[in-house]
Order: sequence, then structure tokens, then C-alpha cells
Amino acid sequence: MPKSNHINFKKKYLIRRASKLNFSGDYHHDALLLPIDSNLLPKDLLTLGHISGAVGIKGDLKFILKKPLKYNLRLASFESMLKTLKKFWLVGDSSYLFTINFVINNDRFFKLNFEEIKTRSNAENFVGYDLEISEKDFLNHLDKENINHDILNYKILNLEGKSLGVVDKVDGNGFHDWIFSGSMVIPLVEKHVKKIDKRKKEILVDWEFLW
Repeated sequence: MPKSNHINFKKKYLIRRASKLNFSGDYHHDALLLPIDSNLLPKDLLTLGHISGAVGIKGDLKFILKKPLKYNLRLASFESMLKTLKKFWLVGDSSYLFTINFVINNDRFFKLNFEEIKTRSNAENFVGYDLEISEKDFLNHLDKENINHDILNYKILNLEGKSLGVVDKVDGNGFHDWIFSGSMVIPLVEKHVKKIDKRKKEILVDWEFLW
């Protein structure tokens, strides 16, 4: 998120929050952790999304995944990555390296709890910040989550129960994979792949052969 947009987003959020609390006067910020020198940031930082608000009194943050990632990424794998890698950058006016304690997927957003953020007022300082991670770490983790070999030869069924073929191969980089069946190629994302039944060795997809 561009710096000017971050400042405007944050200002509007704090004004709304102060209004709800019937607060008048200058908004007070808790003391922040020391930021990281920008020269020490990884060169391959990838923006995953942004912090849209604070949740609750313990400083949890509401995280919105970028739309390209949301529509082209297995959310279960993304949630697993947040829980496994733990260390993420919050980048806005300054940059901070934080440790994730826990993650809750609330469907429309992820609720994140960071070890270093203890209060709501402190959390509100990071509204509008981007959540970032090294692209290398991101792709390495997704590669470990790859299910390519697990679904080979699975039968592919659409929502009407029609057989579309079997899985010949799965290719991609974990960030965006595709199911191949003959001449048919289906994005391996939640938008199209609705269920993988390992017991029946079937995949239910929202797809038609002629698409």
C-alpha cells in the first residue's frame, strides 16, 4: 500500500475509532517498538495483504489477504504458512519484524495475534500497514505443502456429478498450481476445487469441460 494511502487509511480509522469511544482531542499512541532499518529488510519482500483494523482489547489485528492471492491460493495452505513461519514484516511508515502467536481464519479476514503487540491502542498504530514476507520463504513453504503426488489419478467430477477425467499431473510452483487432465487445465484454487476426497480418490470441481 503506498505511503500516502496508508496515512489516509490509518487517519480515517482512528477518527472512526475515537468517535465510537466518544473521544475528543488528540489521539494518543502507545510507544511503538523500535523500527528496523530499511537497509536491513530482505530484498525480496512480498506483500501478502494489509492490516485493516484492530480486534478486541488484546491487540489482535484484522488482516485482509490481497485479492490475487485470495483467488489463486489454497487458504488452508496460507493459514498453515502463517502458523508455521511465524516471523513476518509489518511495513508502512516504518518497518517492524513481528512474531505471530496465533491465527484465526474468520472467512472474510484473518485475525492475527503478535507476540510484540499487547494492547488495542498499540495495535491501532499498525492499521494500514502491509504484511510482508520473503518471497523465497513464501515459495519454499508452499512447495512443502504441495499435494501434487497425492492426487494423481484421482477422478475429477463437476458439481453436477459429471466425470471430467482423471488427474494426469499437477504443475506449478505451489503459489499457483494447475490440475491437468488431457487437454483440460483447472486452477488448483478454492474458487474451482471444492473438495478433495482422499478416501474415494475424487476431486469435486466447479468446472466444465469446454471452459
